[in-house]
Amino acid sequence: CYFRRSSRGTFISELMAQSESSNTGNVFGEVGKRLADAQKLLESENSRIKKKRKRFEEDFPALRKFTSKSLKLNVGGKIFKTTRQTLTREEDSMLGSMFSGRFKLEPDDDDGCFFIDRDPKHFRYVLNHLRTGKLLLPRDEDDRKELLVEAEFYGIKSMITKLQIPELESTLLSDKDKHVIGKWLVSSNVPVSNWQLTYRATRDGFRAADFHRMCNNKGKTISVIRTTGNYLFGGYSDVPWTSSNSRHRCNSAFVYALRAAGNAGGPVKIPCSDQNYAIFDHSSYSCTYGGPTSYAIYVADQSNVNNTSTSNWSDCS
Repeated sequence: CYFRRSSRGTFISELMAQSESSNTGNVFGEVGKRLADAQKLLESENSRIKKKRKRFEEDFPALRKFTSKSLKLNVGGKIFKTTRQTLTREEDSMLGSMFSGRFKLEPDDDDGCFFIDRDPKHFRYVLNHLRTGKLLLPRDEDDRKELLVEAEFYGIKSMITKLQIPELESTLLSDKDKHVIGKWLVSSNVPVSNWQLTYRATRDGFRAADFHRMCNNKGKTISVIRTTGNYLFGGYSDVPWTSSNSRHRCNSAFVYALRAAGNAGGPVKIPCSDQNYAIFDHSSYSCTYGGPTSYAIYVADQSNVNNTSTSNWSDCS
């Protein structure tokens, strides 16, 4: 027994040795190939570092010039004083690129300022945002629109995002959702600021009477609806709810779906094709959009205890 076991063991060992021996050339060939690839990678990285160092050495005089003292900007005739660190806070912005040190900029001989041919009215908001990362908005809606134009001109993405996020106090919407709704409002020429929460069903009640008690005569409204299936959608109306038991014409009404059955492609905004039937302002219904034969969104009285609420996107498109 021992002999057979030993013989079998010897045979297997020999097979293993033969296998290793026959593959020795392949192994060394693979090692050599990997070493060659590593060498090429090191040479490429070394070349990149040398170029970066050369670029830095070329830019250093300009960088030292910017960082050694404050900068003065002449924006449309008004003087602002700041630092390079502030102006380059967002590297991909126009200001970040201008004062990166990659370009030879010389201040005007007359006043020692770098001139930017732009209306200075809102530049302090731009500068303070770059300084602190916070955005204090002007109260006037027209000023906010003008500020968005300035933010887009300077290419300050964080500022653009904040200006496009509506001020919505919502437990249902994420900042990403708010940003999407904000872009839809902007595209419809609707202000994104000064929105106030007027009705929350879990707080104020699910009856249609509760909805109209809290929402009637409030002007422009945005509704946000979440179902038990975690679908998230709603609508916008530019005319107030009044419990008139009639349909109302709206100039810019739309319904939307952030997460809903059938919109796997992502968030979608659907303007009402017939604005004469934009909303159905019935005292026995909560927010209801669309028509005339059915509803794009119908929220029933006491929708938390029944399943009669419906949505039919085709009735609005």
